[in-house]
Amino acid sequence: AALLQRVSRLDGVLAQKITALRAHLDDVRAKVVLCVDFPEEETECLDRNELNDCLDLLERELAMILAGSKRARILHDGARVVLVGQVNAGKSSLLNQILGRNRALVSSQPGTTRDYLEEFCDVNGVPIRFMDTAGLRVASIASDEIEELGIARSHACVAEADVVCVLLDGSFWTEQMLRSEYCPEPEYAKLLEDIGQRPHILVWNKLDLSVPAFFPPQWAIESPCVQLSASKGIGVEDLLVAIEKLLLAEDGSTCVEQLSCNLRQADLLRQALEELKNIQITMAEGGTFDLLAVQLEYLATKLGEIIGVSTAEDVLNDIFRRFCLGK
Repeated sequence: AALLQRVSRLDGVLAQKITALRAHLDDVRAKVVLCVDFPEEETECLDRNELNDCLDLLERELAMILAGSKRARILHDGARVVLVGQVNAGKSSLLNQILGRNRALVSSQPGTTRDYLEEFCDVNGVPIRFMDTAGLRVASIASDEIEELGIARSHACVAEADVVCVLLDGSFWTEQMLRSEYCPEPEYAKLLEDIGQRPHILVWNKLDLSVPAFFPPQWAIESPCVQLSASKGIGVEDLLVAIEKLLLAEDGSTCVEQLSCNLRQADLLRQALEELKNIQITMAEGGTFDLLAVQLEYLATKLGEIIGVSTAEDVLNDIFRRFCLGK
């Protein structure tokens, strides 16, 4: 899949896609500018429904390209999957089970992992960088300054993760804690706040010692969840399948259609989508065509920058080419 995406990039598939979208946008821009700069001419003007249709199309296509670029990056460079949770939740044991070797130290003493550990692993052909982080102290405080720094790094790793695996110590969480409407542990509440909309999996560990009566918890009822025993190796494969599904979410497109772009292009795509939202707000508020013309020009510039095309005089030339303006 990674090879096919690289080949499509060499063939200029991304440039062809952006060029086609930009041509569609320029067609609408020409009509907007015509309304603004040549209001006295009795010629074709733009219908707002046509502009809305154009904006909807651009949003769908650009969002699909951006999503595909994320999957392409994962296939090329590897995904970041972070294991995070309270001390003694079994993060290091889980990492060892995934790798098939004793990479991380495992001890009954809380706070064994002070800094994060990082190891690459192949999961059904998908390269993944697993990160084992320092345990969060629940109902307590960190034992020393070094552990506090380790916990701070755990939160930093979460901010950069493609998928976050939130481990719960099955011997610690009671049914009452799971049924609570709000997370009863401040460290987990802060962790979930940091995660936000980022893909994550709630992992109930130590299934061999305790089976949850209510899972997932009420305070994270919509989160995908897995139950396992890291020490016994039970349910680890289920977790890997869940991770793979989150990383390569199916949208009906093929690996070739999941276009590959670099970091600069991905950033420009995000800027273009943000400007699309601004234009849609302007439309909803009844903005005038002269304001829309400026916003559409900025959007076209961003699309042009993705493929290295200037847009300075394109629209004006298009107006005189397509419309009779009494030259």
